Amino acid sequence: MLLPERERLHFRHETDARRKQILHVIAEFHLLVDLYQAERDTLADRQACLQAIVRDAAGTAERLVVERDESTYQRDRRTLHAACHRYNCPDLRWDLLAPKLDPLLWVPDAVAWAWARGGPWRRLVARHSVRRDL
Repeated sequence: MLLPERERLHFRHETDARRKQILHVIAEFHLLVDLYQAERDTLADRQACLQAIVRDAAGTAERLVVERDESTYQRDRRTLHAACHRYNCPDLRWDLLAPKLDPLLWVPDAVAWAWARGGPWRRLVARHSVRRDL
């Protein structure tokens, strides 16, 4: 699905036709996507989302991959480390990766975009998406 000369998929840069095509391919994966939504886009809200993801993954996941944001990298590392300690999952491997390094990071980008956009876009992902509490 990656277009020539692109390093990654990013929904903000796709046409509506490609967005629909990509979302239909994602639906064929039969994934269940957990959505964590904060009220605002702040560092504290990002931390709360990361903590909730670790909380919900504790005991079931072996690895967690989060899209790396250079502006929050050190804080994200501290948050994930502390959350693994808090939720007693010291063996949970986690990585903060650039999206071009792991194509599976493109899936949450697409689903989160569609969910936030609402209307027919949300309906395309609603069957395989679950909102989780922070």
